[in-house]
Amino acid sequence: MNIEQAIPGKQVVYVPSHAEGNIDHPDCEEGFITSTKGRVIFCHFWRAGEDRLRSTLDSEYANAIHLVVKDTRPQTLVDAKLAEVEAQHKRMIEAMRGEGNHGM
Repeated sequence: MNIEQAIPGKQVVYVPSHAEGNIDHPDCEEGFITSTKGRVIFCHFWRAGEDRLRSTLDSEYANAIHLVVKDTRPQTLVDAKLAEVEAQHKRMIEAMRGEGNHGM
């Protein structure tokens, strides 16, 4: 995948180097892009065989050369999970800002 395709909500499959481009390799991981920063892509990945995220707290860095664009879940599910992740991130930032103001 190229960096220009990397938009939040885009569904991807992470294909590790040892899979040699085989998107059906058992070590591949299905997920979606949550954000980008420059040429860095961050994703959330599904638990294998489930419609639950492996983690809702942290996005994971993924190199674009290991990502293949592929829809694996209904886009409505991806959009809902992305909204949950973004809302949780916003709450965490607000909580951190609130903690810093206790001594003032």
